[in-house]
Amino acid sequence: MNRKIIKEKNQKIIELNAKITSNIRELKAFDREIDALKEDIETLENQVLYPAEGNFYIYVTDAGTIRHQIWCGTKIDVFRYNQRNVFKTEEDAKEELKANQIRAEYFDLAEESWEAKSINWTDLSQEKWHHYVQNYELGVDYALAEKYKPNKYYFRTKEALKQAEKQINKENIIKYVLGDIK
Repeated sequence: MNRKIIKEKNQKIIELNAKITSNIRELKAFDREIDALKEDIETLENQVLYPAEGNFYIYVTDAGTIRHQIWCGTKIDVFRYNQRNVFKTEEDAKEELKANQIRAEYFDLAEESWEAKSINWTDLSQEKWHHYVQNYELGVDYALAEKYKPNKYYFRTKEALKQAEKQINKENIIKYVLGDIK
């Protein structure tokens, strides 16, 4: 009787070992597939996808106007592309123009808040006010030392920061200045 039970248990062990071996092979195949997909993604991310020769693209001029151009692969075409100034639609170009204008206005307000003073990262008593985003909400804080610099826009006073927030509005600061978070 014990021999029969032992034989059954040994058979079960053999079956489980076979399943383990099969699963290991399957996991290794999945692992190879994942590696191949990662390589494909890396290749695609490093690939420069210029517009097709002869196709129209849209760009924003240095005067802030939106123009259409035929892609010829010239140095100026590639320069615009590398500057992220090549768009498929006028709406995309207008959105980028708006973002640039808002970032410039925010930067100007930050700069104006310092009046004739400069940011001094060695002065730990000098507050440098800035916005941040947490849980999709705009927050206000200050930095004292350079190693804690959370972004590149700093205001001399909390009041100046709040005035910029009022002038530009929270949604625009989150989307265009600090980066859209979705």
